[in-house]
Parts: sequence; structure tokens; C-alpha cells
Amino acid sequence: MDAPGREVLAQPRHLVGGEQRPRDDLVADARERAAVGDGARSGPVMSMYFLAARFPAQAFFGTSAWFFAAVNLAKLPFSIGLGLLTPGGALTALVLVPVVIAAAWVGRVFARRVDQRLFDRIVIVLTVAGSLFLLLPR
Repeated sequence: MDAPGREVLAQPRHLVGGEQRPRDDLVADARERAAVGDGARSGPVMSMYFLAARFPAQAFFGTSAWFFAAVNLAKLPFSIGLGLLTPGGALTALVLVPVVIAAAWVGRVFARRVDQRLFDRIVIVLTVAGSLFLLLPR
């Protein structure tokens, strides 16, 4: 005969966001966040740093693009190993390569033509909006 409460020990649960979740869900969530989920959270911090350092628009875009390309490339083996990047997802990414190239070209043209004060204000507004979005529950 099992001792009372034994099922609780077999299925540990933790309070997260006001609800009980099995520990396995928390471990899977932590793995996902470590592999891909938390990268977006560095964007607002980086944006505010670049503004404080007075990066011109072109340097802002270029440095951000290279930084996030390196971070995402470093995460790729983990995403594949955890099964987060599937063949279908890889195909979708390949199909979207022309869109990325076109967006990079538009961004380059924009960075050359935009007034720096206007650019700084746009970055502040979008950084605040993005930061508030990150505070919303998933």
C-alpha cells in the first residue's frame, strides 16, 4: 500500500504564474527558453545601449544584425538537438531568405536616409512597446 501523498512525490508540481504545472513542463520550458526563447529579450537592452552610446543608424542596424546572426547561429545545434528545428521549419526558413535579403536592403536604404533624431525616437517607442510586450504572460 502506498503512503498518503506518494503520488505528489511521483509527480512534483510547482506553482508558476498562478497555476500548478508538472515539473516536466517546467524542464521542457527551460530547455526551450535556453535554446531559442530568451534571445528576443536582449533586443530592448541592446537598443537602449546603442542609443546611449550614440550609434548612428547604420552602425545600429549593422551591429545588431551581426550580433543576432552570431547568437542564432550558435543556438542552431541546440535547436536541432532538441527537435525545435524540424525539416519543415528549415524549409520555411529557406523560402523566406529572399524576404530577409529584401528587408536588409530596405533597412540599409532607410538607415542612410533617416534623420538621426527621428531614428532615436522611433527606437525608443519601439523599445518601450517591445519591452511591454515581453511583460505579458505567455
